[in-house]
Amino acid sequence: MNIKQDDSDEYIASKFLDMTISDFLKILPLVINEDEHFMPQRTTKQWKWFNKYPISLRIDGYFRLEDQQEYVTHLTGIDFGVKKNTGNSKKLKDSLTNMDFLILNTVYKKDFVLGNYTMLS
Repeated sequence: MNIKQDDSDEYIASKFLDMTISDFLKILPLVINEDEHFMPQRTTKQWKWFNKYPISLRIDGYFRLEDQQEYVTHLTGIDFGVKKNTGNSKKLKDSLTNMDFLILNTVYKKDFVLGNYTMLS
């Protein structure tokens, strides 16, 4: 990506915004443990020991919104059964290459199994 530590935040942001999904997926295995947003659901990084060593916790359970819809709808008043913004995900899936699917299926394989989801293809 040709990003240097002293580059401006705006420049760094522009580099990420210019990435394709395939470019992002190529670096995903390298950065997956650096940010909780990318980590598989079965693992989450909670803190750093002595502010230096990342501590990852293994999750024995698995949260599926589909299994909690009625309860979460009762708590929030939001009907999670109504899907919104599905058009973008369809376009995104159509743009994935075989290598992209291989990366996603490898990185998130256990999540797909635990969540009873179909592997991507």
